[in-house]
Amino acid sequence: SFKPLRIVEVDVPTASGESVRKQVWYLVYKVSNTGKTIKPVEGPDGVYTVETGKGGPLRFVPQFVLESEDRQADGKRVTKSYLDRVIPAAVALISKREMAGGRLLNTVEMAEQTIPVNDGRIDRGLWGVATWVDVDPRIDFFSVLVGGLTNAYQWKDNPDAYKPGDTPGRGRRFTRKMLQLNFWRPGDELQPNEREFRYGPPLGKSDLYGVGDGVAYRWVYR
Repeated sequence: SFKPLRIVEVDVPTASGESVRKQVWYLVYKVSNTGKTIKPVEGPDGVYTVETGKGGPLRFVPQFVLESEDRQADGKRVTKSYLDRVIPAAVALISKREMAGGRLLNTVEMAEQTIPVNDGRIDRGLWGVATWVDVDPRIDFFSVLVGGLTNAYQWKDNPDAYKPGDTPGRGRRFTRKMLQLNFWRPGDELQPNEREFRYGPPLGKSDLYGVGDGVAYRWVYR
């Protein structure tokens, strides 16, 4: 689960030791361990099915990528993406704003934690925050891709990329399953404001995200 996407202004340290005032886009989220897992089971015909099993404590090793879904005038995709950056000064300020004295974990700290299974009505989940800096303010349509929620993966072999004598796996494209959260903002590049953020695609623009109208999220292999 997550809170609305927001912005905070923070003095970010530079390599020279000085600080620069920047806008930081951030997403506060909570990840919980339901204790339920799925496992593959081979049938007598060799076909695999999945069954629900009982799990235990686990780790969440997160990856957050903010990716533009904008298009150029010729219809080509605007290829801009931003990895989550650990900004201690921003996390401290965001925690004070969002958690009323509580603590938010950055992506490195989150990966160090063991998340226990929820106990009945007691949610033992952990709160974290993803932060991005230097985001192009001209971006109107974008997604946040979340990795680490599942260990599912797939690969595709390109027969044209393999020749006899090549090492196994040459030309193979390996992808991981990620959660795609769709956002947009109706403002321009002047003074971006967090009140402009909208969750879910705008009417008539769902094709930019590869979804149908009104689909705010989907699972993808990337």
